[in-house]
Amino acid sequence: MRASKNIVKQIIKHALNYRIVPNSLTWRALFSFFRALYDLGLWFPNSSVEVLITQHANLILLPLSGSSTLRGAKNCKLSDNIVKGLPVFIVCRSADKRMQSFYNKKVRNPDTIGKCILLAGCSPLKFSSSVDTFLSYLESMPIPFNRDKHLWSAGETLTALKLSKDVVMLDLTSDVTRIENLLGQEIPPRCNTTHDVSTFQSPVSFKKKDLSRINDVFNKIERSMGWLS
Repeated sequence: MRASKNIVKQIIKHALNYRIVPNSLTWRALFSFFRALYDLGLWFPNSSVEVLITQHANLILLPLSGSSTLRGAKNCKLSDNIVKGLPVFIVCRSADKRMQSFYNKKVRNPDTIGKCILLAGCSPLKFSSSVDTFLSYLESMPIPFNRDKHLWSAGETLTALKLSKDVVMLDLTSDVTRIENLLGQEIPPRCNTTHDVSTFQSPVSFKKKDLSRINDVFNKIERSMGWLS
């Protein structure tokens, strides 16, 4: 039974990663179909949190914070649950950097089936949406949870797993040694960077005022959930 589930998961994963040209006839049909499903309440955002289980710890992978890189670690197991008895850490990144990555990777470059479906669930966003339109979308997001996990704050992710403030937050850039100690190996080579995946449209850099708007949104979310005073 477990083997068959893993096979199904692999098939779904390969399907979602299948490349598709944004704005092609096939892409537009798929996008329109899933946007209609979302609008009718017949399809729901991805809320599956990934936990990397190592010999020494649970590492919660916050999307757009180096999660693709850490998935490449050997002798570690991906799960959607915490293993009791092991300390819990979450690999984070600042909200403004995460959302800049989201805009460049998911909004401007929805070049896989999975990205196309994700963007379809972010109405009214399209691959041609401006930075200001994206920021307005963030400011109007429902609180909490009713959106894709890529748009969750760290606090929402921990709340979804029913965890407390005792979880230690780590950064893939500044906490390299500690993360490698938890993995029991060197951090794998970086993959799926913004420049790597920007094959349809070039990435853009947000202005300071744009980054500030993002941080205001996520601070509000964290405050509403009791993660910030």
